[in-house]
Amino acid sequence: MRFDGKRFQRQRADILRRKLSNLQLTTSRTLSLASFYFPDDEASKTYTHLKEKMAQELGIRFVKFGLKINSSSELEKVKQLIYLEAEKVDGVLVQKPRAVSWGNRDEIFYQLALSVPVEKDVDVVSPTSIGRLVMINNPLKFLWSATVRAIFWVLTVALEVYKPKADDPFRLMDETRVLENKRVAVVGSRGMVGSLVSLALTSFGAKVIGGDKGVDIKSLVSEAEVVISCTGVPELIKADWVRSNQIIVDVGFGRKDGRLRGDFQPSAYEKVKFAAAVPGGVGPVTVVSLMENLVIGT
Repeated sequence: MRFDGKRFQRQRADILRRKLSNLQLTTSRTLSLASFYFPDDEASKTYTHLKEKMAQELGIRFVKFGLKINSSSELEKVKQLIYLEAEKVDGVLVQKPRAVSWGNRDEIFYQLALSVPVEKDVDVVSPTSIGRLVMINNPLKFLWSATVRAIFWVLTVALEVYKPKADDPFRLMDETRVLENKRVAVVGSRGMVGSLVSLALTSFGAKVIGGDKGVDIKSLVSEAEVVISCTGVPELIKADWVRSNQIIVDVGFGRKDGRLRGDFQPSAYEKVKFAAAVPGGVGPVTVVSLMENLVIGT
């Protein structure tokens, strides 16, 4: 079975739309989201467009700020801008660029993330937000990043326990207990997404086997019941490494021969029991999951 992320996104958006409509009726509030992105980065620009479109469909005010940082003084100005704009909105999103024209990409993103107040951090990029997850590790108490939330939505469908709840539709559901003792391989476990999803899976009782550079990925994949990959290396995982009874969730993406590809070879999606493929799998769910986080945090 191939997971239809766009169809699932529409289902979640319908639930979210009703929630927002009730909020508007009872409080007269219109939620707002500020997005800081890098317009010279094609991926950052694309993500921002998709999130803006979803926000508009849901009636959420979306404000975006295109960033260009070429010096330490400009970096400081942007950090101040994020802090000041955060006071005017309900949520703040900072996109991580794939490349930067000045400085170290990871260090720049870290500095920007420091400026996001934890109470407005809808995508869990602030070191304080991440530290809270690590130190307290209560899977249902705090927000997870939109990508991690999306992965869990996908897994509830894959494991046939997805049940949207009218009274509490946005919580990472109790049904995730079905992950207890399942062997889950996380390929790219040292990256930001991989490390957070590994933490989340562990908190739900899964037996996580992580792998990154220097690890025998083929053996790692073959041992698991569920394989989640988030490396961004196109077609890293070969079709003959997976089994027909496995669940695979592809979170990474890149370009190969001019085409968008995930971490798995495309033929792997057809071979397994359940596949969230690239494109059209986790990505659309991540967009609506971000909006769910905005509602939860208000």
